[in-house]
Amino acid sequence: MDLEARKYKIVEKLMKVSDVETLYKLEQVINEDLGQQISVSELPEPIQRLISQSIEDSEQGRVSPHKKVMANIKTKYNLF
Repeated sequence: MDLEARKYKIVEKLMKVSDVETLYKLEQVINEDLGQQISVSELPEPIQRLISQSIEDSEQGRVSPHKKVMANIKTKYNLF
């Protein structure tokens, strides 16, 4: 089977996919292969909300430095 025929077979299978997460994962693979990055608006809605909330938290100073977070985790779980 040549390259074009394989592409058409993949498109046929793609048209049968009904799960949004599967489509998102496939899109990521294709974009990575083409060297493209996706924008935030192309991410699933729950991820967009989390990113927006994270930006707002950062702007409002509701963040902790990485070293402090790691120290707290080490203390909490006795990971010294």
